[in-house]
Amino acid sequence: MTSGIGGAALSGHSLLNGGVALVALGGFGPPLLVAAARATSGEGAPRMPSDRHGAAFDAVYAPTRIKHPMVRRAYLEQGAGAERGSRGKGDFVRVSWERALDLVAAELRRVAGVHGSAAVFSGADGGESRGQLHGRPRLLRRLMSLTGVAVAACDAPRAAPWDAAEAGEIKLAYWLGGLLPVAGADRNRLLRLWRSLETCIVQDSHWTPAARRADIVLPTTTSWERDDIECVDDEAGRSLRPIKRLIAPLFESRSDHAIFAALAERLGKGQAFTESRS
Repeated sequence: MTSGIGGAALSGHSLLNGGVALVALGGFGPPLLVAAARATSGEGAPRMPSDRHGAAFDAVYAPTRIKHPMVRRAYLEQGAGAERGSRGKGDFVRVSWERALDLVAAELRRVAGVHGSAAVFSGADGGESRGQLHGRPRLLRRLMSLTGVAVAACDAPRAAPWDAAEAGEIKLAYWLGGLLPVAGADRNRLLRLWRSLETCIVQDSHWTPAARRADIVLPTTTSWERDDIECVDDEAGRSLRPIKRLIAPLFESRSDHAIFAALAERLGKGQAFTESRS
């Protein structure tokens, strides 16, 4: 039994399927096999055969997965005043989730309190998840809007009639996914700007260039490791479909929603963020 990946685990483990669960990803996605709690193979739809879907498992089980909350050693010992030369050199220390979340919440409060919310830049790459709940940009906006500790980016046309905004100097960057600070046209300039920050926080599933250059790294689940909801016909939003997780979260990874809920609690906005919903 199979189904589109909006969906659900299509068949559970039973005597009929030899302990192999079949699932599918996306409204018209590929059937996927899960055996012994590990994703094992994928194939294209009958009319569109493809072996590309197996590449998804390479990402899930890649050696570059971030397994635990990590903090750059110098930053852990000296805080925001630590030297920045070791960023990108891999000198990290594993910490507990409680310690990592406490550090992030305290630093957000400190920077916003000392320099103002304009000194906190937050951003996210939303391409990693098609789900409506775990879309990184909307979760990040929700947290930052409720707490008021960060600013959003404004991409103004060159010919815009308004004056350029003077927002002050960025002191802290909180980035989710993506390849910042190496994704722009002038990478050297971006890297210089990144090195000038007092604190860099990255929330991602893999050791990207941004994560390697961060002070605090929070490991997230991939789309295969969390339940979500998919909106069918996004323009009209006529129906919703469940996206069941394929496997349990690996290592110490947590969903973006769980991470933000914990941060919101520390920032005094836990109830407002979750509205008592999981």
